[in-house]
Parts: sequence; structure tokens; C-alpha cells
Amino acid sequence: MMQVYQHWDPLKKCIVGRTYPPEFYSWITNSATRNRFEKLAEETEEDYQSLISLLQDRFGVNVVRPEFPEDINTLYIDGKWVQPPTAPRDYFLMIQFLFLVLTLLLYLHLLILFLLYLIVVLLLNLPAYCLHLFYHRKQKS
Repeated sequence: MMQVYQHWDPLKKCIVGRTYPPEFYSWITNSATRNRFEKLAEETEEDYQSLISLLQDRFGVNVVRPEFPEDINTLYIDGKWVQPPTAPRDYFLMIQFLFLVLTLLLYLHLLILFLLYLIVVLLLNLPAYCLHLFYHRKQKS
């Protein structure tokens, strides 16, 4: 079981992202554009493999990667392609033993915090720690 209590603990397990495979772009009719996207996908996977090698070989980290479904067309939802999990930190959060998949509601919560930060720090010229105090005081009541 994975557990995270602080960000300075030694890294034992890590999620490394994944991008669409080069074949994903076969639907692009313009060959020059399709070739650019295919090359970008290949180079991105090479970069991922370099990162994985570094993590495993030098630091002994167990690497986990997100998987695509067998039928990649299932990633076409509501007229849009789902963004591939290139940066898992944007989708997942680990706190102690809880593994959370970020949802739209959480994104909205983070957006509200960011807007509060802008109001407090930029518009009111107050130190950033005032936002921290305000937010935690609100949570307790």
C-alpha cells in the first residue's frame, strides 16, 4: 500500500505519464501535420523512457504508468478527445493513504482559492499568509 505523509520522504513509487501513441494520429489527413504529431509522440515517449530509466536504475524507484484502453476511441467523449495523462500530478493526488482522482469540483475549489489569493495579495497588497489564515478560519467555522 502506498502512503505519503510529507514531500521530503524518499521516493519509492512514482507515476510517470503517458501520451497518445503515434498511431493515434492516423486520422489526420495532412501528411506533414500527421508526421509532426507522430514524431512528437515518439520523442515524448523517448523522454519518458529516459526518466523511467533514471528513476529505476539510479534511485531504485518503482515506476507505474497510466494505461490506455484497448479501444482508444472510447477516449472520444462529448465530441472531444480526452487529454492524455502526460502529467499525472494534474489528475491524481496522494495524501497519507488516500489516493484521489481530481474532479471538476476539486478544480473549481482550487480556482476559488487562486482567485482569493489574487484578491488578497495583488489587489489589497496584503501578505500571502493572510489568505492562509482567512481560509483556515473559515474552514473551522
